[in-house]
Amino acid sequence: MQIVINKTMNNLFQLNRRKYNKFSPTSNTNVLNYQNNSDTLDLSTNSKSKKRENSAYSNMAFTGGIKPISIRKTKNLKPLFQDLINFKGDNIEFTKYAFGRLKKHFGYEDLIPADINMVNKAEDKNWGAGFNNKTGEFRMDRYTCLTLSRSELASVLRHEFEHLFQFERMFRTEDIGIEKVVKVEAQQIIKSIDSKFYIAGIKVDPRERDEFEINNYNLCLKDINMKFWNNIIHKKGIIKKDSVEAKLAHKEFEDFSNIKQFIDLTSVENEPDFPMFQKTKYYDSHNIESLYNYVINPLEIGARKAEKSFLKSYLEFSKMPYTPNPQIIKDEEISSAIKMFMLIFDKKFEGKITPERFRAYIYDRIVTEFLEEHSEKVTILDRIREVPRILESWTDQEFKDKLFYFKYFVEKNYIRLNSQEETENFINWANKFLNQ
Repeated sequence: MQIVINKTMNNLFQLNRRKYNKFSPTSNTNVLNYQNNSDTLDLSTNSKSKKRENSAYSNMAFTGGIKPISIRKTKNLKPLFQDLINFKGDNIEFTKYAFGRLKKHFGYEDLIPADINMVNKAEDKNWGAGFNNKTGEFRMDRYTCLTLSRSELASVLRHEFEHLFQFERMFRTEDIGIEKVVKVEAQQIIKSIDSKFYIAGIKVDPRERDEFEINNYNLCLKDINMKFWNNIIHKKGIIKKDSVEAKLAHKEFEDFSNIKQFIDLTSVENEPDFPMFQKTKYYDSHNIESLYNYVINPLEIGARKAEKSFLKSYLEFSKMPYTPNPQIIKDEEISSAIKMFMLIFDKKFEGKITPERFRAYIYDRIVTEFLEEHSEKVTILDRIREVPRILESWTDQEFKDKLFYFKYFVEKNYIRLNSQEETENFINWANKFLNQ
């Protein structure tokens, strides 16, 4: 069906932008978060997982990661740690104090004039702390402050400062800059909306879409707090393109440009042509894709690395006993189980990067069969752990049977992939795989 863009695309875009501008993981290019999962992934029995709005930048923290290049000058952390240990206020006051001390420690005392913005969990249930790379604003949830230990709170703040450093490097590097980053960001939004429309069967006039794409870029650029970033660029200077720091910035920009998209279908799932089997009962409610996207996001890996290193140094200096917050342990267990599922899945399909909806289909089939033999009271974590174990036991023929039926659903438009190109590539590959 042909729909006028001003009534459909713009309405959806405005909805997308309202979500995108919130401090939640709704756009993978705006807010970089530490996530306390206690309200978003309930691991208790007989619980219903809450819907996630979107994105790669969400959920789990303290999940490890690769060792990034480090070129920031190391400064003695002992005075900082001692000040934090000596602080006598409550946890919320401690968070505010720790934020101020970190600003001073990293030389941003005059560059980040605002204090950290403390908000209530009720304002957004999908995150614990966040840095907004557009406005330069830091936020922390009050509930998170009451949940984590002081060493963990300070480390979470260090996580968010790493995101500041990442975007500062990209913005200051002479052959990258703000406009290139914003252009990638705008393209990712358009790509996400294109996928939503394709999946929902919504068509728009190509000329109107092109005009909308230009307007989208201008709006994304307008969202940047130029006063904040220009002040930092002016004070710290341009990073020369052949420098070591520029090489790191280019690697981060490449990672940023290739971040895997999580397509939120909430705003289009009631459209008349929305595929009948598109949404899954378990994969989507367990937030598998958005959690996995967060785990493998290179910028988040770098921030988690900085976070864990800071926590380790803090504990070594304080010599205080430490027991990780139970939610942190759960996060790590969930992360490991999801990564194992993805690893075995790719191995079974010979390393082929298969469509996200195919993984969702397989996940739901396994969980459904598992629950037929076990009580519904098993936790979500139990289910996630069980999937890779069962998956590994499948024969090649069992895999082919599942692939055959999924391909049939795609061909009948009962399930849609993210684009016509992805669909054609998948069908061609599936036919070859099935005929082996």
